[in-house]
Amino acid sequence: MKTAFRIPPPLQKLNELLSFDPNTGKFTRLQSAGNAKAGDAAGSIRPDGYYELSICGQTYLSHRIAWAMFYGEPPPESIDHINTDRSDNRIENLRLASKSQNGQNRGPNKNNKSGIKGVCWDTRVGKWLASITINRKQIHLGHFKDKDIAASAYLNAAALHHRDFGRLTQAQ
Repeated sequence: MKTAFRIPPPLQKLNELLSFDPNTGKFTRLQSAGNAKAGDAAGSIRPDGYYELSICGQTYLSHRIAWAMFYGEPPPESIDHINTDRSDNRIENLRLASKSQNGQNRGPNKNNKSGIKGVCWDTRVGKWLASITINRKQIHLGHFKDKDIAASAYLNAAALHHRDFGRLTQAQ
């Protein structure tokens, strides 16, 4: 399922094959290919929520193609979906980000049992542990009897250190 990081085809080729609507984030085929007809919606959604496009026998993540078609240049390695919806490829929802910044905008990991990013139960101490990653280093924010106070500690640290990319709510 993982689509390798690829430089998109040249802009001229993309514009021959696809139309991109930056307001909706949707692609339309300009040429028929196989069972797909000109005018059909292009792309398909992957199990991980990203849209992908098949162009000249190669598969590309559609947000990278959207970036290339809108800005006229290949995107850098990392683009962030501001609202965290991987299928929302509207240009206003895409922004350049480092790998670290992109990770700051993620929700809790799938194995997170507290349901709150930056908070886990520390069985050794019998309290909630809050932590945050800054510059690839995990920073201990403290142990707390109350899970909501631990969540507040994380959110305060995210507001301070992650600024524009930090997820400043615990909505998932």
